[in-house]
Amino acid sequence: MLKFDSFNKFNISSNQLVDGISSANESKKFKVLHAFDMDDTLVYGKHFEEYIKPLLVNEYLTPEIILNNKLDDIGVGIEQLKYENGRIYFDDPHEDYVIPQGSSWVRKKERVYIIQPDAYFMTDESMPIGTNEDIVKLYNESEYNCIITARNARLKSQTKKALKNLGLKEPNMGLFMYPVNSFSYTYEYKCNKLIELQNSYNFDEIKYYDDNIKLIKKMKKIFEGKDIPVTFYKVTKNRYRQV
Repeated sequence: MLKFDSFNKFNISSNQLVDGISSANESKKFKVLHAFDMDDTLVYGKHFEEYIKPLLVNEYLTPEIILNNKLDDIGVGIEQLKYENGRIYFDDPHEDYVIPQGSSWVRKKERVYIIQPDAYFMTDESMPIGTNEDIVKLYNESEYNCIITARNARLKSQTKKALKNLGLKEPNMGLFMYPVNSFSYTYEYKCNKLIELQNSYNFDEIKYYDDNIKLIKKMKKIFEGKDIPVTFYKVTKNRYRQV
C-alpha cells in the first residue's frame, strides 16, 4: 500500500489512486498509464540534419561547431558530405575511414551516416518548437501520464521550460530523462522505467507511445514473457497505431 504523502509528488489525491478506488462505495477503476516519448512524439523541433543542410552549401549555422568536431573525429572534410532523404553521409566504398565504436557515425554498406549527436541536445536549437496536437490531446485527457525521453537529465530545467512554453503541463507520474553517465541502451532505460512505475503503482494497463519503431520492437522483446500488460503505439505525423 502506498503512503498518502507520496501522492503529493504527482498532485494526485489518495482518492484517485489508492487501489484505484475513489470512494468506499465505488467499484475499482481501470487504471491506465499513458507513457510518452517526447521528441517527434508529443513535440517536434528542427533536426540536426535540417540545420546542417545549409552548411553544405557554405551557409553559416549555429550548430556548425558540433559538425566540425564530428568531422575531426574521423578526419573527413565537410566537402565530402552529402544530403539525401533527411540523412547526411559520405561515401566510403573501400572502408578507408575507421569508425570508432560509440561514435556519431554509422556505416551502412558503402556509406557512412552521421547520427544526430548527443551534443546537439545541449543547444537552444534542439528544443521543441511545436506540438503534435492529437497526441497532446490524448496526453491531456489521460488520468495518469508520464514522459520518458532519451534527452539527458542535465537538460531537465530547459526541457521543463520548453514544455511550459508550449502549453504542456508536467506529467503527473513524472518526467523521466536519461540519467547522466548511464551506459544502458535507450530502449533498456525506457523499459526499466516502465517496470519501475508498474511495480510502484500496479497499473491495469500501460500504453507506451513512441515515433521510433526500431526502439519499440526492442522494447517489446524485453516485455515478452513478463506479466506486465504493455501496449505499444507507433506515432507518425500526429497519428498513432498499435504495434
